[in-house]
Amino acid sequence: MHFLELPEDLLIQIVGFMTPRELLRLKQTCRGMYAFGSMDVVWHNVRIDTPLSTHFRNSRHIRRIPAKELQPHVMRALRLDANWRLRHPAIKCLRQLDNEGTVSKMQLLQDSQWLLAFSRRNREETWISLWDLREPDLPPPSPIRFQAAADSVSAAIIGDGSLALVATVYEERAAQFLTVYEVPLDGGYFHGGSSAFRSETLLTTPLNTGYPFLGEIQVYQNLVAVTVVKFEAMEVKTSVLLYHARRKYSITIELGELHPSYRNRVPQLRLAADRFILTNIHIDQPSSEMPLTISQYRLPEQMLPSMHVPPRDAGELQSSTISICELELISNYTRLFRHPKTPICYVSQALDRIATLIFEAHSDAWDITRTSFIHALPLDAPTEVGLARGMLNRFSLQVAAMQENVAMGDAGYRAVWVEHDLESNDYRMMKMVIPIDDEEPVQIAELFPPNKALPFRLEACLSLAFDDVSGRLCFGVLNSCIYIMDFA
Repeated sequence: MHFLELPEDLLIQIVGFMTPRELLRLKQTCRGMYAFGSMDVVWHNVRIDTPLSTHFRNSRHIRRIPAKELQPHVMRALRLDANWRLRHPAIKCLRQLDNEGTVSKMQLLQDSQWLLAFSRRNREETWISLWDLREPDLPPPSPIRFQAAADSVSAAIIGDGSLALVATVYEERAAQFLTVYEVPLDGGYFHGGSSAFRSETLLTTPLNTGYPFLGEIQVYQNLVAVTVVKFEAMEVKTSVLLYHARRKYSITIELGELHPSYRNRVPQLRLAADRFILTNIHIDQPSSEMPLTISQYRLPEQMLPSMHVPPRDAGELQSSTISICELELISNYTRLFRHPKTPICYVSQALDRIATLIFEAHSDAWDITRTSFIHALPLDAPTEVGLARGMLNRFSLQVAAMQENVAMGDAGYRAVWVEHDLESNDYRMMKMVIPIDDEEPVQIAELFPPNKALPFRLEACLSLAFDDVSGRLCFGVLNSCIYIMDFA
């Protein structure tokens, strides 16, 4: 029996075991296979093993997209993956942005269509700039820029793409404040330094008093989350503040009932469509094994970040306080691994998995092997403690080197960092391919060849922004310039 003579439902089941590369090869065998491989139902069932843009990552969205639209995006992702796995990937495009002030933080938004840059002109004057990168072949227009007090910042593009939600945390007179701005993205550009642009302040609320900001801030759609640390009576108390920009409502979630180590370490926070995720490493364990804990909690119903929620009329902010025990625990995962010396943890949460990159901090004892880890956990992991569901890969780094400006993509499949060789005082740009399963090894190599002429010095790089889906990497350099490299 010829392959095409099999029942269509059986053929579709077979396609479900194929990767896009295998399906594309199958389409090249004959005209019948080409027609079969171009059907919408075939591309809706193929096993996509490469990260796609946010719009295509959700399987429910994929089933609504015709094959003629989905296939080019998959092919682009495959070309990026093939390029990134080369020893030295080819740079497809290099651009320079002349930003004002020293760029201390950057964030790529909405599949790299916008770039958030947080910069300082002096000790007191801080600026937030939003660069439009939607036309890669054209010089970007002047950025949307406004002055805002900030020590930490995060943003997201909301609605139909015409608004940005920007959240900042700043310190003033020994007190910390959270401020949330709504920024129009159409018609709000500066021209020749004009100050016609205005942003709307949605919220300003105090967070803490007398201590530096030790938590982190994240914006996801119209939801803002901040981890807050307070020192009271010789105890460290940690909480999560959630603010819904459309409902004008905030909830403080006290974390006091979590694992005891959460009380003396700040867990890393990530938001998803219906949940928030806390990741923590318990380094205060006396044993040689260290637990990595990943806890997923269902967001309260009034905090779901859906854009279909009608905005509440302006008025006084509504707020409440609850305990973490009152929320639904989706899963609580723990993985034990050998204790590295002073671990440094980076977390990336995608729609389908949570990737955790753990470096062993540099030690003066250079004869000690520096073992680091990359861990990936599916979001649908079971609630019980599991070992088989989480992928754990070990890798070694150069002993006499420090990792600086680490950036892991939001999809959790690729990472980059600046590496400082302490013996030769050289700087290298490193790249990593994070495995999809335990059978694939971790791939680490220099991003640029040793003789590559760059328009800036790596030691002058102060900040990185990286999107592992679009293949876009941004460097914030000491001379106030931003360099954008596209690898796809």
